[in-house]
Amino acid sequence: MLDTKIMIAAYVIVVLYLILRVSRRQRFKEYHAELHKILNKEEYKVKGRFD
Repeated sequence: MLDTKIMIAAYVIVVLYLILRVSRRQRFKEYHAELHKILNKEEYKVKGRFD
């Protein structure tokens, strides 16, 4: 349970960091797409671990 909270906090920090760094909307969209790829991979790993 604690690990999940730490992972969520880490993702939130990464998202905020990217938003603060990115000035152009186009670049934000690129980062957002990359972040979704990473999140999908992590979800897949987590699901595989608990099944």
